[in-house]
Amino acid sequence: SPAWASFHKAFERSAQQGFPADAGLRDMAEALWQSVQDAMDGALQAAAALFHQVLVGNADASLLSVGDHCHYGMIAALFTLARHCLPDALEGSYCGTDFAGVALKLLGESSALDFLE
Repeated sequence: SPAWASFHKAFERSAQQGFPADAGLRDMAEALWQSVQDAMDGALQAAAALFHQVLVGNADASLLSVGDHCHYGMIAALFTLARHCLPDALEGSYCGTDFAGVALKLLGESSALDFLE
């Protein structure tokens, strides 16, 4: 979708710059996160399980490209939201760990190592 494509380009630019604070990127990530929450209606655990099944070869990769969902993009959006919560986390807010925790759940039991496969 155009929203995921725009986020992908902005995320790449941010990565090249060392992930500085960027309100525009944060807003894009927040909108994508909200749209996924609305569309999946609590099915994020199922998405994580499916992602792992595809990685280990027990499910067809085409299952991950249903609709507008981009699993790696969602992890990037959650990373962005967690990264932008860091200043608040230093003041006692837990929003960054909440987003990071969801990202880890979506990655499945192998967590970040799944990106290496």
